[in-house]
Amino acid sequence: MTERKRRDRNPGALSKIFFLTKRAEAAFEAIDTLVAEGWEEDYCKAQTMFGIPGTGKTLTLENYRQHRPDQRSLVVEVSPGCNSRSFASDLLKAVKDPDPDYGSPGERMRRAMKAIDDMDLDFLAFEEFQRLISTKTDKVDQDVANMVTGVLNKGICPLVLIGDPDAYRVIHSLDSEFLGQRCLPPFDFEPFDWGVDDDRGDFRGIMHAIDLELGFEQRSGLGRIDTAQRVYAHCRGRARLAADLVAEARRLARKRGLPCLNHEVLALAVDRIMVHRSDRPENPFRTEKPPEVGPASSFLNGRDR
Repeated sequence: MTERKRRDRNPGALSKIFFLTKRAEAAFEAIDTLVAEGWEEDYCKAQTMFGIPGTGKTLTLENYRQHRPDQRSLVVEVSPGCNSRSFASDLLKAVKDPDPDYGSPGERMRRAMKAIDDMDLDFLAFEEFQRLISTKTDKVDQDVANMVTGVLNKGICPLVLIGDPDAYRVIHSLDSEFLGQRCLPPFDFEPFDWGVDDDRGDFRGIMHAIDLELGFEQRSGLGRIDTAQRVYAHCRGRARLAADLVAEARRLARKRGLPCLNHEVLALAVDRIMVHRSDRPENPFRTEKPPEVGPASSFLNGRDR
């Protein structure tokens, strides 16, 4: 069975715009350290990178790989409803195995491990690592956790583990203690905090980078402090949600033939995005001053409050 290569149906998506923040630089350094020091005599190490959705985990990994073209790496997304059979198949699909669903879970995993070993990777990354927790039983699938540990114990290559904060349950499970022992100090992706100078500067930098790619006749001033703080109040420090808001505002502005975004169209975009929420906060583009809010909750079972 062959895998159909998916087209990038929205190459101009604002959520794909990358701005090298101080946090991204630190994440790059963490992966560099793993690549350089993640090899022991008889096993390899892992680097966890967990955080709530919208904090830039996947985008940072994508851009790290672009900035390190000489490195060999592979990214595998763990499938929903993960079990030992599907996990091994996910790996086989990633290495272009001609029949990834053939064989028992153990047979599939052995083929996958050999293929990955032959690729001589600098690191292998697993995205959506929290999916090792069953949605039916709310327990860690220990068979899959053992498969992950096996990659490290056999010294095949270091791992980057990316997921929501729930993924820490996999690392800290009593039955997965060897996996936890193989991990370097964690790297957490937190929402930006407007009250922290570096975070505020980086958030404004992201907004300015998005502004440059909007394609309007005029700049929208998204990086200006008043506008950026209002966007921040909406997304509470999650860059992807900020990009989603601006994308909706851009769509509305184009429909109206506007030369750039303004607070009115951004307010309409907030209304449209929040229309189905029963606990809608005050629209930050309809207040006299930008609301002063903190970052989104980070470690509440992997979900925002």
